[in-house]
Amino acid sequence: LDELPAKTVQVPKVRFGRTELMMPLVTMGGMRLQQTWVPDTTPAIGIRSMSSIAKACQDNFVACIRRALSHGINHFETARFYGTSEMQYCDALATLIESGEVKREDIIVQTKVVPSSTNAEFRKALEDSWRNCARLGYIDLFSFHGVSSEKQLAWTLEADDGKGNMSVAEEWKAKGRIRFIGFSTHGMPQCIEKCIETDKFDCEWLARARSPRRSFPTPVAPPPAVPA
Repeated sequence: LDELPAKTVQVPKVRFGRTELMMPLVTMGGMRLQQTWVPDTTPAIGIRSMSSIAKACQDNFVACIRRALSHGINHFETARFYGTSEMQYCDALATLIESGEVKREDIIVQTKVVPSSTNAEFRKALEDSWRNCARLGYIDLFSFHGVSSEKQLAWTLEADDGKGNMSVAEEWKAKGRIRFIGFSTHGMPQCIEKCIETDKFDCEWLARARSPRRSFPTPVAPPPAVPA
């Protein structure tokens, strides 16, 4: 990090979905910064407190946030599913806000929770996520994590009472804990189109394939013909 030039490049921003938020074209994801991938619900080894996080790891989290902000990158993304990432991210951001170094309204915080077959199970996961996010006051972007099949979409929109996990998220939005509701996906185009056609989501978060085995395949041009 120290070898990178500071404040030489400012990342441009564009409108994000129908949120009207101005999103930097490059954002800071938290999928690989955490101390461990082990879920905090894992008996004996799950980490549920910042007191168990190594200082060097958390200092690196804060340093990465500061460097991102210096380049105009103000969107910070994590997920309940990413081990200690959500807890560490929210603690780092909240500490910077509480110190006066960062204004809450100047950053966009996104977290994600996987859809569940019952609203009770989803609500429990959302409450666990809020335990990490509460110091931030609200979640700018809440995403249903990995809506990549018709079954997961059905859980999101139809579970239990016919209103699905979405009814719980909308309840939280009405309380001011969530500003906008979206979805992330590794699904095929047909699934993504069905999600969009529901008109229930403010934004979408698509995974771009890095190989034909991930998400939708990236077209590959045929090799040039070899002269006879």
